Amino acid sequence: MNRLLLALIAVLLATPALAEDAPPPAPAPTFAGPGATIVSIKDNTPIPSPNGKAELLRVAQGANAFVAMLQMKPGAVVPVHRDATEEYILFMGGGGIMTIDGVTTEVSEGHAIYMAPNVEVTFTAGADGALVFQVFAGPEPAAKYDSWAAAATEESAEEPTK
Repeated sequence: MNRLLLALIAVLLATPALAEDAPPPAPAPTFAGPGATIVSIKDNTPIPSPNGKAELLRVAQGANAFVAMLQMKPGAVVPVHRDATEEYILFMGGGGIMTIDGVTTEVSEGHAIYMAPNVEVTFTAGADGALVFQVFAGPEPAAKYDSWAAAATEESAEEPTK
């Protein structure tokens, strides 16, 4: 399963449409050259959701896509929403209940999901939580995670120093 994930990341990062004029990814690059950036997700810090029930690890973002890993605790809920771009999800662990345009399906490790732009979707993580590899075919929907980063920054600024 890890080789599948690494292969998928390599393909996505090597795609010319992703590399052209792409902003730098969140983690520090281990290599940056013309048309390519290589990063180690081990060097990236997960961003906690405001309610503490999920964490997002930004993998890469270019002009035409956003790639992340999302870890959800048991019972965590992704509220009903619509995204303006295609979305791809690969369940790396755990699972839960996914509802897409009113059709509810149980999903688990190994399931891959394609969602067309503007479908209505919600998800509830199961008893083991969920670990998903998420790709937006256009980075715009990823802006929703900016509020997570802002909340995490505010919380760390409020923590007393020792």
